[in-house]
Amino acid sequence: MAIVVGSGMRPIIIEVTADPASIAANTTGSVSLTVPGSLPGMIFIVQAADLVSGLVLGQAYCATAGTVVVPIGNVTVGAIDDASQTFRVVAL
Repeated sequence: MAIVVGSGMRPIIIEVTADPASIAANTTGSVSLTVPGSLPGMIFIVQAADLVSGLVLGQAYCATAGTVVVPIGNVTVGAIDDASQTFRVVAL
């Protein structure tokens, strides 16, 4: 899906609060965010307000219309159960 200048398509910009599950050491979990208007094939840029040190965000994707999945990696030697976060999502 291309966004062509003058096509009338606009990016989606939204803040969503979610609480990622505990992520075991040296593994990847994910959090699903409800993003109205998101579709498979769109490009997503995601920022987290205050991730705990040792957690990293992966490339977000839309598997089902309206739901964006954000992989979260734990690069530490211990499990991390981060608190609820505000995620800012930009969808193009």
